[in-house]
Amino acid sequence: MMSEERWPAVTGELFVRWAAPSDPVASVVLLHGYSEHSERYGRVIRALVDAGFAVAAPDQSGHGRTGPRLGAIPPGSQLIGDALVVRRRAALRVPGRPVFAIGSSMGGLVTLGALQREPAAFAGAVLQAPAIAMPADVSRPMLMLAQTLGVVAPRLPIRPFFNATRATRDEDFQAWMRSDPHTYKGWVQAGTAMRSIALVRRVRSEVHQVRCPVFITHGTEDHRVAPRETAWLQEQLSGPVERRMFQGLRHEAHQEPEGPDVVQSWVDWLHGRLAAEASA
Repeated sequence: MMSEERWPAVTGELFVRWAAPSDPVASVVLLHGYSEHSERYGRVIRALVDAGFAVAAPDQSGHGRTGPRLGAIPPGSQLIGDALVVRRRAALRVPGRPVFAIGSSMGGLVTLGALQREPAAFAGAVLQAPAIAMPADVSRPMLMLAQTLGVVAPRLPIRPFFNATRATRDEDFQAWMRSDPHTYKGWVQAGTAMRSIALVRRVRSEVHQVRCPVFITHGTEDHRVAPRETAWLQEQLSGPVERRMFQGLRHEAHQEPEGPDVVQSWVDWLHGRLAAEASA
């Protein structure tokens, strides 16, 4: 059974989807990407619950049913704080069991930030195309302008973002994205751009501090996060890290027609980590 709840957090109150089997083997904090929300991860949540995991999937601040304004994110430190609050509550719901993280795109960036702040927060993390770099088509002058406008005109739209075809080749899911009222389809605002740039820079500068086991998945045809960025990440992380590329898949590899294979790779890796801990 999946419940829809409101959990207090750093930024106020988060809308959270909570789902769990009768006797969970572990819990998972599932963090979505920018402009998304937890409802888009229904297939992922069901697969995790079927595999024995409890799942806490918040709509991060500025997204979905959390709001308060779609597409307007708070400072990265607050997003990280929210993720850690969700982690602690998930641990209380499933006491004595490990807590893992799965973060997609912006959610992957936030997961890395959480592991930098609290290195032992998660027993392991799955990062799906983590947004550890600004898009390659954003020029240096645009980055500088965003940081200036973010202070003087934070709500000013400065760049388009929504593009369903960049997310997946699945035309049915593209149509759903276009019609979904909780998916942000507007332009990136200057304040959001400024805070995103700051979070990316901070995480990149300290990413070597992450020592917990990490599993990276990434589509080779991702035009939001270039595959070279996760290759760089793999080299920088200090703990055990695996990286699996999925040929021909786009940014949201888990939403592609081959998405069940991607999600199964996450489940297999999580089970592998549980087995490793049990035998240690």
